[in-house]
Amino acid sequence: MSMRFPRARASGSVILTVIATSLAAPLQASPAALAAQPSSGLEPVCGVVRDGDTNESLAGVFLRWDDEEGGVLSDRAGRFCLPGRQPGEHRLRVETMGYAPLERTVQIPREGSVPEVELRLARRALELPGIQVLAEEGRGGGSAGSTSRIDRSAIEHLQASSLADIFQLLPGQISTNPSLAGARQPLLRQLPTTAAAGRAAALGTALVVDGAPLSNAANLQTDLTILNAGPETPPPFSSTAGGAPDLRRISPDEIESLEVIRGIPSVRHGEVTAGAILLRTRIGAREPEVRTRLNPTLFDISGTAGWGDGVERSGWSATVVYTSSQDDPRQPVEGFDRGTLNLAWRSPELADGTLRSSLRVQAFRTLDERRRDPDDTRQQRERRALDRGVRGTFSGEWEPRGLDERVRFTWTASGSIEDQEGFFQSLVNRSISPVATAFSDTTMVADYGPSEYLNQTTVHGRPVHGYVRAEAEARGSVGGWRHRLRGGVEFRHDENRGRGRQFDLATPPRQNYSVGDRPRPYTEVPALRIFSAYLEDRLSGLALGREVELEAGLRFDNVNPRGLLSGQFGTELQPRANLQIVPAPEALPALALRMGAGRLAKAPPLAYLFPGPRYFDLVNLNYYHPDPAQRLLILTTRVIDPSSEGARSFTTRKLEGGLSWRGARSPVGHPLRGVDAHLTAFHERTRGAYGWDRALVSFPVERFQIVDAPAGQPPVVVPDPARADTFFTAYDVPAPTWAYDTRGLELTLDLPEWTAARTSLSLTGGWFRTRARNQAPTVDTWAFVGSSRPPERAGVYPSTGTRRERATTTFHLIHRVPEVGLVLTGSIQTIWLDRDRATGLTAYPEAFVDRAARVTPLTPEEARSEAFRDLRRTLPETAGVEERRPPLPMMNLRLSKALPAGLELSFFLNNALSHRPLHERRRGTGFERRNPPLFFGAEVTGRVGGWR
Repeated sequence: MSMRFPRARASGSVILTVIATSLAAPLQASPAALAAQPSSGLEPVCGVVRDGDTNESLAGVFLRWDDEEGGVLSDRAGRFCLPGRQPGEHRLRVETMGYAPLERTVQIPREGSVPEVELRLARRALELPGIQVLAEEGRGGGSAGSTSRIDRSAIEHLQASSLADIFQLLPGQISTNPSLAGARQPLLRQLPTTAAAGRAAALGTALVVDGAPLSNAANLQTDLTILNAGPETPPPFSSTAGGAPDLRRISPDEIESLEVIRGIPSVRHGEVTAGAILLRTRIGAREPEVRTRLNPTLFDISGTAGWGDGVERSGWSATVVYTSSQDDPRQPVEGFDRGTLNLAWRSPELADGTLRSSLRVQAFRTLDERRRDPDDTRQQRERRALDRGVRGTFSGEWEPRGLDERVRFTWTASGSIEDQEGFFQSLVNRSISPVATAFSDTTMVADYGPSEYLNQTTVHGRPVHGYVRAEAEARGSVGGWRHRLRGGVEFRHDENRGRGRQFDLATPPRQNYSVGDRPRPYTEVPALRIFSAYLEDRLSGLALGREVELEAGLRFDNVNPRGLLSGQFGTELQPRANLQIVPAPEALPALALRMGAGRLAKAPPLAYLFPGPRYFDLVNLNYYHPDPAQRLLILTTRVIDPSSEGARSFTTRKLEGGLSWRGARSPVGHPLRGVDAHLTAFHERTRGAYGWDRALVSFPVERFQIVDAPAGQPPVVVPDPARADTFFTAYDVPAPTWAYDTRGLELTLDLPEWTAARTSLSLTGGWFRTRARNQAPTVDTWAFVGSSRPPERAGVYPSTGTRRERATTTFHLIHRVPEVGLVLTGSIQTIWLDRDRATGLTAYPEAFVDRAARVTPLTPEEARSEAFRDLRRTLPETAGVEERRPPLPMMNLRLSKALPAGLELSFFLNNALSHRPLHERRRGTGFERRNPPLFFGAEVTGRVGGWR
């Protein structure tokens, strides 16, 4: 007689954390449980679930493996049996209404029976030992590469204000005060260097929410940069066009768990170069909860609730969040507001438990604005960035009956539409200039515009994103090796249906050097489509007496497909592999060697592929008379389209290797059984990343001559031009010329709790060195553009860049007093090394460009000769000086406390000693204040019990 436990879907997660303890000695699985063993030969994992306070058995508790949607329910005796797993570590998740969710690592032995486990659930995790408040290294299920997992308990203890704040828990990252001022972008292993390199690293970081990517490819919230500013100058309003989605739009209260892949991701993850952030939002039944978060710059309130179990009947849940932030109380006209609504539905189980599905709908609104100051009656400055959007994700899983749970099919479909509005206004003062209205090459009579006017520019975008993925997975054994073969196809579609960049042609934004400006509708911008296919195998077994696990796969991307194997913007093959070896499974089963290598690619977004036409308005005749009837202005308009048909994806080659020690795999009594340690060395090389470069352009300009100026009417002009001059100007173009390299070390060390002091120690650290440079040479465009008498030639100089290096460690002391529901964390962060310098700077040219735009290379001897002395540029004496900063410590404190009546209180204090030394700059003048200011905040959470 066999026992069969009903399969079920996750009933969702509650906000409380959990504890589980194994039996001191392994228990033998019951005969009934053993009879439930599938014919695949893998012994099931069985056990019992109990109440942590009363020791009563708990029925109807949902249990599942972390990398699967389906699971099982405990019976009336609290018993359960999960499908068997291959030997190694596997993560188990336990959820039920009224108790905190449990995350538990289960070790499946290679030989012998699987030990039975006892799971004890708690209603409030703060009252029990073992709460996890830091990132767990190597615990993710999305990749075999370097991965950190951050669970709900750690997010709550951190008291983050946005997704960006959570990354400080990763190795090598530094602590910052929570802030919603300015757009936030992810940097996982790259150090801040240049704006272009930072934007490329953020663009190459995939943000995957509930299995579907969050796309920013159709974001066109840009502005035309005036030539007085650099080509990488952002628009006047907040925007992340050309980068990753703004991390401020995701509230931490929406997040159930987070997995950050810094190493080589599975080929399942595409459109990625730097790393992947896998985010799972909250879904399923849970008790109602209200959370309020306060600090000197922020007010945040959220509510969440869920009903239905998603097993016998549908499960529903909702989360609503409102946030208001004012980063500087002295500037009441500036602020950021955020509102989000998450709705989730989970289907009930079918009778045979083989088909499961879920639907999630998210709506958001963010407003980053600087309102007009009532005292600013002259300039009337104002700006805002208003983003609104709706996103839906439908996912499902089907396991055909009769195949012993060896085959699984999954699918995900996601769609989103956003409404983006960027606005800025200010008073424009300039000389009397023409009003240009032509949208094509032409010569025409134009009108004069005012010398002073109020410009109002609106950039309206409506990005539309669609994503579909279908995947099949098969498990089995061949020749003593266990395989998990996975393959799939996916399709992405991004377009922008917005009204575009709009303004009154009579009052355009400020421009100069005959650069024109025109409105542009985004409906004319072509869509970006990417078709992908991937195949991957994760195999494990014994080779020469050593445990081996290999994950290897190949991914194919076709960008704007023209055929199955050809695309408008090329195709990319991306092989990736991660290998783990346990060299001495008998003597040192806890020690593993890890290595990985892979190629990753990211297609450029629409902002780089189709930047829009550039206009130049050249004056042929300028006759300005006090009498408007006698004025005459002849204008020639020239148009250049910088869109690139030959654009390609930029790529990254990743290499990493390291050591891992997992104390749980050591024999009982081993002195390092409670120790977890990970050391990783890596090197990442990115080429072809996109940025903005300034291109020199010249036009022949015909000059007309006046032969008569009769009173009361425009002058008479000779039909044929009197002469033709050459006019030089410049414009910004997208250029795939940026390269950056990052290498470094990452370290995590977790020691077991010192029982007498109820305190555990954790150490994280990292050494990173990033080099970023523009591989294109630097042309002295100002020699032509900024001069009324352009020279015969101008210098072309070698490419330049920036190098930065930083080494940090953070010691975490975690003190737990479960009897009173208290968790206190103290951290000491030390930046041991922080230095940067410019690279490639030289006064001598490598070539010169003449008035006909011809480039002539120079030898080093010629560049230093007197014949080309006029091309030498003057550099500051400190231009190549390295900025070195001394070591810098900082202490942070965090407290979480359980209170009566279902309340919890959390408090944090950053830079508790207010240590902010001054550093005298070596490069340039003045001082810089180091470390963020002392900062504090509190959070109160209330829960309602008895919810069903």
